[in-house]
Amino acid sequence: YVSFELFVRPAIRALMGLTDVHRPTARARLSAEKALTSPDGRRQFLRGRYDAEAGTVTPVGGSGSHLIAALAQADALIVVDEDVTSVEPGTETDVVLLG
Repeated sequence: YVSFELFVRPAIRALMGLTDVHRPTARARLSAEKALTSPDGRRQFLRGRYDAEAGTVTPVGGSGSHLIAALAQADALIVVDEDVTSVEPGTETDVVLLG
């Protein structure tokens, strides 16, 4: 799903002649009980729920591609850059808005 959203969907929209091919993004504070972790050197896109009023994003489910139930709850992808191994609660991060 993430690969489709990041690569295929923009390509299809570009072939359709659209100029706005990517999903919108926002900055949000991580609202979580514990830090998000990621392997060094790997960019991760984790499922989350975005609250525009509060300016926060909350992780839903885990990071495995098999967790389809978490995808159904998500309306955003939390971006963890490749040079980051941990995102602490309260830290501002980029999110890709899906809804």
